[in-house]
Amino acid sequence: MPLDHTYMQTDRFNILSKEQLLQACPAIFQKSKHHDLSDRYEHLDSETAVDIMIDNGFFPMYAKEQKTRDASQRPFSRHLVGFGNPDLIDDNAENIPLMSFYNAHNGKGSFQLIPSLNRKVCNNGLMVGESFGKQRFLHRQNVKNAFEDIITNAVDMLKSVAENVEHMKETNLSNDDCLEFAYNAASLRWEICDESEFKTGDLSDNVYATLQTTVPEMLKERRSADKGNDLWRVFNKTQESLIRGGVPLQGLNNENCCAVCNHVTPIKRNARPINALDKQVKINRNLWDMAYEACV
Repeated sequence: MPLDHTYMQTDRFNILSKEQLLQACPAIFQKSKHHDLSDRYEHLDSETAVDIMIDNGFFPMYAKEQKTRDASQRPFSRHLVGFGNPDLIDDNAENIPLMSFYNAHNGKGSFQLIPSLNRKVCNNGLMVGESFGKQRFLHRQNVKNAFEDIITNAVDMLKSVAENVEHMKETNLSNDDCLEFAYNAASLRWEICDESEFKTGDLSDNVYATLQTTVPEMLKERRSADKGNDLWRVFNKTQESLIRGGVPLQGLNNENCCAVCNHVTPIKRNARPINALDKQVKINRNLWDMAYEACV
């Protein structure tokens, strides 16, 4: 399930109980590190982090963990929990500010706290990039104290995010600028080509986003709130295309090669949603950094 589909809300504000968190994301409650890790690894179980967030006024609103085929690895896998502060949620605002907690117990990644937003009109889950600083911690000595120190600044971080959103809204893009942004956004997920290259025989077997079809389609307005060429709307349209998919792609497979003319006919398909948690987070954050650079 894509990140933007894991957000849960009924009425104004929905807080997940520990029982609901356990059902959605058992890895939160893993009490020990993976057996292959050395003594240098300091385990910070995510339940403790949840309790620290609650003590600081942030309550869990969604949770997801990385799926794995190896059942023995599931308790240690990557997981993401989004927290909202009732005092920061405005019923009339366009976005819900969130702090996303990203962790694993397998030694394959750092512990991260990521400022985030939920865009109400489309339920898009947006994550701030590293342009706002790297709020990440290695599982080393005093990791719990480091986390407690940084969470005290969470409200200020979210205020800075809101200011950044306003800058995006004030940054108007030309049609060429919109296409350039969409092209760069598409390159975060796919290899891009000109459709004329399918006739040259120089492309290898792969799935491609194309300049003529995919890139313009990423700027498609899905709802009235998407209408406009300011950076904020362009950013949201491309983010939705990247994470939820649905835009047209073309693939090459030499099995479709004509024996007479040696021409390979591309196979048209629509992009699928991104289900891998690590890829969702990476693309979301990289796209935000692209937008941040475009308005500074």
